[in-house]
Amino acid sequence: ITASSADISWAPVTGSTGYEYVLDQSATAPTVAGTPFAGTTYNATGLSPNTLYYFHARTACASSFSSWSTISFTTGPQNDFCSGAVVIPTAGPYTTAAYSNVNANDVSDPAITCQANSHKGIWFSFIPPATGTYTISTCQSVAPLSNITDNTLGVFTSASGCTGPFTEVICDDDACGTLANQAVATTTLTQGVEYFIVVYGYNTNSGNVQLNISGTPLGVRLADVTATNVGTKHRVDWNTSSEDLGDYFEVERSADGNDFSTLGSVQANATGSSYSFWDERPFSGTSYYRLRMIDAAGAAHYS
Repeated sequence: ITASSADISWAPVTGSTGYEYVLDQSATAPTVAGTPFAGTTYNATGLSPNTLYYFHARTACASSFSSWSTISFTTGPQNDFCSGAVVIPTAGPYTTAAYSNVNANDVSDPAITCQANSHKGIWFSFIPPATGTYTISTCQSVAPLSNITDNTLGVFTSASGCTGPFTEVICDDDACGTLANQAVATTTLTQGVEYFIVVYGYNTNSGNVQLNISGTPLGVRLADVTATNVGTKHRVDWNTSSEDLGDYFEVERSADGNDFSTLGSVQANATGSSYSFWDERPFSGTSYYRLRMIDAAGAAHYS
């Protein structure tokens, strides 16, 4: 069962010549003929999210029909899967509508490292308009319609969008104040990158989830960064398009592109500028460089 479809199957009846079905929203057995159907698996499509449906079926015999048999099912929420993720349109503060995870399932939910017992995830997506520090919260203090009492939250990236795989950026379990078992996470997000936010119920918990996002964009806007060999030294050059008072840079170096250490720091000029930093003793072979850009409040991101 998804937000818009359901597969319904039944055991074949010996001696039947076919079946009839009616799909509606009434628990009462139909009083009219149903739609003839030869198989024993029916794929219902075009359904509405979070809606209770009834499927009535009966067996066609040689000259009569059996009594109607009825089952019910409820479709999942619209954002049960990544493809239906609710788009957060701005850096905030922005508060979404409330979305229920009651009928969500775990089929496509990525696992989070902070709480393995997380289920019934519902999806949101967010592309930051500026790099900076963002707080993503389900806390009732800022998302008053969140009535799920115990939930977890994960933030992910994926180079292939909803196809995955998904890489966890941060997760949280139980960091709110008003309802202590609700989730909130604060992290640095990068301008233009699509982030997927999944809110889960802990264990069997379910209810309404409202998401609040607020951000403080980082003052530094990096235009470009390059590294050049000059004789026995290396020079790292970079340009910024904007800066704020109190920003600064740390130049980091690595021999393998994975493990970096700090070479030195450079104070920013509080306006768009050009900078150079000399590595007097580079590694033998290839050296990798990156910038760590830090604002006055301590928020940081990497080039």
